[in-house]
Amino acid sequence: MRSFSPVFKYVPLIAKVSLLSIVTIGGFQQVASASFAAIATGRGSNIWGDSWNYPTRGQAEAAALQKCGHESCRVDVWVENGCAAVVRHPYSRLVFPSWAYDRNEAVNNARRACGHRDCYVEVSDCTSRN
Repeated sequence: MRSFSPVFKYVPLIAKVSLLSIVTIGGFQQVASASFAAIATGRGSNIWGDSWNYPTRGQAEAAALQKCGHESCRVDVWVENGCAAVVRHPYSRLVFPSWAYDRNEAVNNARRACGHRDCYVEVSDCTSRN
C-alpha cells in the first residue's frame, strides 16, 4: 500500500481552486475578476431595484438603490459571483432575502425563511460569473 505525505492529498483541491480563479484568453492567463449584484426594496411597498455584473459591491448597491428610487429603499442582499433573491410575505409585506451560487437555491432559501406557502418571489438576479 502506498502512502503519501499529507500535503499531497490537497493537490487536487488546490488545482481545482486555481483553475476556477484563472481564465485563459488568447493564450494569456488572467485572474478572473469579481462580479457583484444587489437587490434593494422599499419598505411596505412593492418597489424594488436590482443590479448585476458590477465590479464592486458599492457600485452594485448604489445602482440597486437608484433603480428602487424611493427614500424607503434599503439594500436587502448583495452577492459576489452568485445569485440573490428576495421573497415577500403576502400579508405582512416583509421581505426575506437570500443568496447562493444557484438561482433556484437562493429562491428556495428565501422561501423557507419566509415560511408561508403564499410567499412570492419579488426579484432574483445572478451575476454572469456564478
